[in-house]
Amino acid sequence: MVTSALAIAVSVLVAVFFVRYANKTQECYQPDSFQQYKQCVRQQLTGN
Repeated sequence: MVTSALAIAVSVLVAVFFVRYANKTQECYQPDSFQQYKQCVRQQLTGN
C-alpha cells in the first residue's frame, strides 16, 4: 500500500515537472539547429 502511494506521488511530481519544463521551453521548439535548441533551453532554465 505504501509503495503504490509512493509511486503515485512520484508520478504526480514527474508530471508537474514535465509541464513546467514544457512551459519554460516551449518557445525553443522552432530552432534552426539542435545546438540552438540546447542553448535556448539552458537560458530558459537558468533564467537568463
